[in-house]
Amino acid sequence: MRRCSEGGIGYELAIAYHARGIRVFATARRLDAMIKLAELGIETFSLDVTNKESIQAVKTKISGLTGGRLDILVNNAGQGYSMPTADYDMDAVQRLVDTNFVAVIAMCTEFTPLLAASGNGKIINMSSIASIIPQPFSAAYNATKAALNAFGNTLRLELQPFNIDVITIIAGAVKTKIFAKSECKLPSTTLYELMRGYFDRAEHLNFELQAMPADVFARDVVAKTLNSPSAWVWSGSFVWVAWMTHFVLPRWVSEYMFSSLYGLTEFNKNLSQIDKDE
Repeated sequence: MRRCSEGGIGYELAIAYHARGIRVFATARRLDAMIKLAELGIETFSLDVTNKESIQAVKTKISGLTGGRLDILVNNAGQGYSMPTADYDMDAVQRLVDTNFVAVIAMCTEFTPLLAASGNGKIINMSSIASIIPQPFSAAYNATKAALNAFGNTLRLELQPFNIDVITIIAGAVKTKIFAKSECKLPSTTLYELMRGYFDRAEHLNFELQAMPADVFARDVVAKTLNSPSAWVWSGSFVWVAWMTHFVLPRWVSEYMFSSLYGLTEFNKNLSQIDKDE
């Protein structure tokens, strides 16, 4: 399991799987972020998912402990990035893509032989409702999650001959530290100056108030993935809204809804008024 620092989904997933009697190998960049997991009897390893050598080292350790087998690989590491696309810091975008998408490919590539050796392996990739809804100011983040959906759909076919199932978790809003790390500080050159107050108040993160507690989410995901899950597993707050938006509503309805929710409808009116005044 990746990204098991306290306060995150991975941390709660490790506890939930462990509570089911499953031997869990939890990873995070820093071992001291997993002290409480170790106290529970969960085996912990330091892992930088963006570093090939680090991934290979952890694979070697786990292979040695399990006789070259692994039943479940959970790819949970991820980071958020909230910013108008016109104001992107491309270094930050590259880190986002490396962590949220490229690292998942690297982990799957490295651990597939161990999963094949188990005879009944599972890969669980943590996606998001952001992958299927037009959530403004998170375009790059949304794209990394959409890429996970496409990757999982194809990987599932490739690994069927080895009896490895690939499950994509479409996660709704879950209370984690990612909210605190997603605050948007607009640059002085932004085209969205009229929305600075909106971003300073972090109104685009108000849905955190109704987010599902991480431990509740983790127990639900574990229960579903240990049974016979479908290719996509839905869990978390607002998943029904995302499902309706993606599969039922006309595009113009969802675009209007999200433009209004994220302040863009009002912003557009204000810009139009300025043009008229000039």
